[in-house]
Amino acid sequence: MHAAVFAFVIACWLLAGLVILLRKRHAGLREVERDPAWKIGLVFQALGLLIIWAAPRPRFTPILPLGTTVEVALAVVALALAAGAAWLLLAAKRDLGRQFAYQARLVEGHELVTTGAYGLVRHPMYTAVLAM
Repeated sequence: MHAAVFAFVIACWLLAGLVILLRKRHAGLREVERDPAWKIGLVFQALGLLIIWAAPRPRFTPILPLGTTVEVALAVVALALAAGAAWLLLAAKRDLGRQFAYQARLVEGHELVTTGAYGLVRHPMYTAVLAM
């Protein structure tokens, strides 16, 4: 069961990543301003994920020794979180449309998005990565 849950979470990450990487490029957007510290934030995010995934324990074993009922409940929660996080990430990317970028920046004609995923959560992409 643990391997299936793990595989599902990885599949959600891969699906979300592929959709974002294979996105339609919007030509002609003139960048107005870029936060020079965006690379530092990216490094901290990567380090956080590395620390979480590098926890030493046997592969596909639960973090805590739990009974079967609790393990099933946690597996259901993990599956729901992974699917919900992938949906939130993709919805946020869709809602941003032309304004989506990998780094913090402002483009000419920038508009504050407050609908869709941004109507539910202030920072849906960060929330999705945390939930995943």
